[in-house]
Amino acid sequence: MPFDRVELHSSNKPAVFHHDKLVRRELVAKQKRKRKIKWLKELYAEGRKIEEMEKEQEIENKSRIDVEEEEDEDPFREEKLLDLNEDDFDEYVNGLMKWSETLDFDKYMDH
Repeated sequence: MPFDRVELHSSNKPAVFHHDKLVRRELVAKQKRKRKIKWLKELYAEGRKIEEMEKEQEIENKSRIDVEEEEDEDPFREEKLLDLNEDDFDEYVNGLMKWSETLDFDKYMDH
């Protein structure tokens, strides 16, 4: 067989192409935003794991003291976002954007 599985899989991916240069730029920008959101979600999940590990160690060190676990606050939970009114949603998104602006995605991708 002249083709390997990776080549066959990657060649089957549809290539999005639009004749208008501005639309192509918008598509590229949208893809960058998607990658950045995915990166933020991964960072958040990783941070939560570290936080949970630290909590577990803290609980072990306190020699079995009953500690109530805090409710899991996932900033990307859809149910929470769908229940917000428009002004609260905009405020919430702006807060996340300010937080994400402090992160350097390009620097992260370089490493």
